Formats: sequence, structure tokens, C-alpha cells
Amino acid sequence: MERLGASPREAARLFSVRPQFLYDLIATGRLKSHACGRRSVVFLDEVRILIAERPSPKSPTRINDGGSHVVAA
Repeated sequence: MERLGASPREAARLFSVRPQFLYDLIATGRLKSHACGRRSVVFLDEVRILIAERPSPKSPTRINDGGSHVVAA
């Protein structure tokens, strides 16, 4: 059976992000959490979509100076 939801902390672990990242999304209203008893649950599909919408991290441009070392530009 496919898993639909998880606690924010558990979802962060599943997606390899910091829990604070998901808590910030919840606090700003971009991610909705649902109360299940005393637990908060987020839908994993919603987390996946929000992570996919994030821009890709930019790596520094590297220049080879002719030696054996690569220096950042």
C-alpha cells in the first residue's frame, strides 16, 4: 500500500531535508498540516510538489588554472 502522509519530521527524513524547512512551509501556509489526534500529518504528494518547485542550487563556476587544482571563479 502506498503511503499518503507522515508527520512533518518524518516527511523531512523521507525527503532528506531539514525538519525546519517543512515547519517553515507550514508556518507560511504553503504546506497544510492536518490534525490526526495529537499528531500533525502532511501529505507526501504535497511535500514532493513543493520541493520540486524549488529552484536548483547553483554550483560555483569552476576554472581550471592549468595546474592540478581547480579554483572557483
